[in-house]
Amino acid sequence: MIDFSLSNKQLELRKRAREFARQYMIPYAKYYDKTGEFPFPIMRRCWESGLMNLGIPKEYGGHGLGILDQCIVVEEMAAGCPGMTKKGEVSKAPPVLDLAFPDISSQLH
Repeated sequence: MIDFSLSNKQLELRKRAREFARQYMIPYAKYYDKTGEFPFPIMRRCWESGLMNLGIPKEYGGHGLGILDQCIVVEEMAAGCPGMTKKGEVSKAPPVLDLAFPDISSQLH
């Protein structure tokens, strides 16, 4: 039988993303939805918390995590505020790599 359990590392990542959403996204979601402003302070804190650039390889400044890890983070953050999650789009790695590093992009697809 296949084990679909998350690893301890993935459980910790999920916990960090959930706590981030509760602390920084949910309290400000209504404000940013109402004003339409880009949530720069929230996105900066997201980056500082290590919850962005997840799929970008480590040698290019990312975290080098897989698709499942990125999905875990996106799911938790979208529960806090789908709009901010979409604006921050924590899983943009392939398009960014296609444009910035075409030589390695083909190796990742």
